[in-house]
Amino acid sequence: MWTDLPLNDGTISLRCLRREDVGQHYLDWLLDPEVNQYLEVRHALPTSVDELWQFVDSVNQSADSLMLGIFGPDGRHIGNIKVGPVNTMYRRADVGIICGDRNQWGKGYATRAIRLASQHAFDVLGLQRLTAGCYDTNLGSMRAFIKTGYQHEGTLANFWEIDGRRMGEILMGLTAPAKVGTAGAMVFIGGGQLMINTIDTARQRGLKVGAILAERHAGERLASGRELLDELATRKVPAFIALSADEVDPVRLGDGFEYCTALCFGPAWIFPPPVLARFTGGMLNFNGIPIPHYLGGAHYTWQILNGHRKGGCHVQRITQQVDRGDLLMSEEFDLPADVLTPADYFRENDRYGLAFLERFLDRFVKREPFAERSFAGVDAERLYFPRLMTLDNGWIDWSWSGADIQAFCLAFSSPYKGASTHYRGQRIRLTQTVLLPEPAGQSFHPFCAGLVVRKTAVGFCVAVKGGLLQVSAFECEGDPPMLVIQEGERLFTDQEALTRARLYRPRLAGSAR
Repeated sequence: MWTDLPLNDGTISLRCLRREDVGQHYLDWLLDPEVNQYLEVRHALPTSVDELWQFVDSVNQSADSLMLGIFGPDGRHIGNIKVGPVNTMYRRADVGIICGDRNQWGKGYATRAIRLASQHAFDVLGLQRLTAGCYDTNLGSMRAFIKTGYQHEGTLANFWEIDGRRMGEILMGLTAPAKVGTAGAMVFIGGGQLMINTIDTARQRGLKVGAILAERHAGERLASGRELLDELATRKVPAFIALSADEVDPVRLGDGFEYCTALCFGPAWIFPPPVLARFTGGMLNFNGIPIPHYLGGAHYTWQILNGHRKGGCHVQRITQQVDRGDLLMSEEFDLPADVLTPADYFRENDRYGLAFLERFLDRFVKREPFAERSFAGVDAERLYFPRLMTLDNGWIDWSWSGADIQAFCLAFSSPYKGASTHYRGQRIRLTQTVLLPEPAGQSFHPFCAGLVVRKTAVGFCVAVKGGLLQVSAFECEGDPPMLVIQEGERLFTDQEALTRARLYRPRLAGSAR
């Protein structure tokens, strides 16, 4: 039995073995007495790599058994797990595992492999019952199965013989968990109006839904005027606030969430392996950016600064390597000409994003396979831009061209607090600006940059390289709370503020604020 898709939990991966995987290292495992002491294959060991490959190939081509290689975090083949033979009439199968690389014992990889293979057997192969057995002295194997939910269902006494010693067979079993609709439950982690809209979409498609929020997301104000936690309550969506990544656990949402998939929207945390393992359907992230560009944070602010007008929608696996998970489904699109500010980028990306997520959920509930792409295939083109904080990073350098200053002001405008500079020593934030052409026959020397040269009915104009920056709205700090801008005065940002702005880095990855 063959499957093209790898299974991955962020630490290990499982996939069918190819010819290049079957080498001397694999044969050495089987010939190692410490490895094969609990395997019946020890009575008929292969004598060559070619003979071993014939066995692997025969299982790959069989109609009733699926054998998957276990590959560690570094991509090395460290063992195998087999589901089969499958009884299609009763929808049941046996599960067996070998961890051949003794250097990898004790790291929990067997437990992870059993969990992934069992999930695949239930979710993709449609089985309802899995069984496993081991010698009663093989406590390591028994513990690995028990940790993944298998039950010890009995022991067959005096069943095996090793070196003249009789021993029993431990019997274990696992029944497919009850699922809601066709694909179980989905837990949403993060925030934003798009997440709320996607929760509604998931529920319409028969999924049981719940949410896990960080404190900073719980109080987020949405389009309805309600805070996110209250919005979930009005929809009767079970939710709780986690104070750390370690508290992210779907079973805290109640019955029906033991088997679930997580879909994240800008989560506040990097998830450790134990949390990834709690989501039997995997943890996924929706990324509304043109991957592999603009990874990191403050995506739309950086795109505006760079004049990049591509949007992107991606569902990506969450792994221990941040933003490096494989891509399940991806689309890109051009942004309309009237998309100028971060608020515009959010609006347009949310509009495309919801239509994209509707298509994703349609495939998800129907269990249609995804054309999964390895991130390694696009990693060489990665562009990483760090998170920004508007009040710390958003200071205008008046030596830039007018076009660059206008882009900077737009990049930190709504929903952010505006780009900063000083007027008469007081900090002000420019919240609405337009770049006008230089007056006919007029050009500005660099010394004019930042000079207020005209008062208008809607504000004032500042001389910049290549034009006039018309400021129609600004905010100021300190006393008095409002300033009267005078012609002949200057907007100015000193070098100390500019240096701090370039060097400041927030501690946590996220988006501009």
